[in-house]
Amino acid sequence: MNINILRENFLELLSFNVKTQTSKVSIPILLNVCIEAKEGKLILKSTNLENSVISISGVEIIKEGSTTVNLKNLYEFISNLKSDVINIKFEEGLLIISDDKNKISLNTIPSEEFPNIPDKEGDLIFKIPAYDFSIGLDKVTFSTSNDLSKLVLSGILFEFNKDKLKLIGINGFRYSGYEVSGLKLEKNKNLENIIVPSQALDSVSKIINELNLDNDFLISVYIFGKNNQLIFEMGSVKFVIRLIEGKYPDYTKIFPSEYECEFDISTEEFRDIVKLSNVFRFKDLSRIYFEIDSKGNMIKCSSSLKEVGESFSIIKTKISGIDSKVSFNSKYLMDFLNHVNEDTLHISINSSSLKKVSKFEEKGNKDYTYLVMPLLER
Repeated sequence: MNINILRENFLELLSFNVKTQTSKVSIPILLNVCIEAKEGKLILKSTNLENSVISISGVEIIKEGSTTVNLKNLYEFISNLKSDVINIKFEEGLLIISDDKNKISLNTIPSEEFPNIPDKEGDLIFKIPAYDFSIGLDKVTFSTSNDLSKLVLSGILFEFNKDKLKLIGINGFRYSGYEVSGLKLEKNKNLENIIVPSQALDSVSKIINELNLDNDFLISVYIFGKNNQLIFEMGSVKFVIRLIEGKYPDYTKIFPSEYECEFDISTEEFRDIVKLSNVFRFKDLSRIYFEIDSKGNMIKCSSSLKEVGESFSIIKTKISGIDSKVSFNSKYLMDFLNHVNEDTLHISINSSSLKKVSKFEEKGNKDYTYLVMPLLER
């Protein structure tokens, strides 16, 4: 193998592939990236056996060939070069990268030992607008569980409904739901719901943003194997994800039939108040209290920690419903606020004593719903 390639293009390809890297690897070759030069293209492949990335770019090929090399070491070296064009050559078991001033030789493992990664096997099942899909993932993935003993809750539920894809994320204490329009099902297929690992979808969202894909670009999604893997095809990048098997909880049961009170509030004002409560954090828990006075159209917000002090704020807004008292984990509220785009929120409250969720929405955006369980009263 002997190729010339723009350093910027090569670095971009590597940046996609490092998204599969994990420190918990028992097989050395999984730390490597497979580099293959053929038919005028450079193809990079990386995998951790659960997720895989294939990235492709045009390249000047002097000699075709393939090998594998440590991905982290290669990425760090290319990141620190300043030249526009680099030469990559495979000779006598070494990958040699050079420009007009620098040269590095890296040990390799034969590409024949690298795991097989499916390229485009299986069936095309749907296409979806890239930008809206990325927005939906960003608003949902943070709500899933990090507890691997609850594997199903670490994934995002894909619900298919005609021309819409509903993304659902829950962890037992909160719920995020976002509906993406523009779904194009292949050959009018009626797809069963699937559960896709949240962490992998977070990488898919980042790749969409890094490629600057808009809604004119439709991501093609294929299913293959024993219907347990997906390929997300995003132009020059393909991301392969192994699905989570299991039964997703019936999340519809957590939706209350009614709420005690409702009100609108400025996103910026609400964010500032929640930020104040984070000062009073104990063992990663910061509690924020709301005392809602419906007749006075006023909300008293407070947080405290004996060792630190307390904060107190007042919000004045029109309130419909009855008086209510409720407290939340402020981290859950801030996670929501970090993914809000609208200037105004609509909030529907149930008191802590009812042990029912409260609802947080962006006013004017019917596609996104966020529910949070209350904390017990003090």
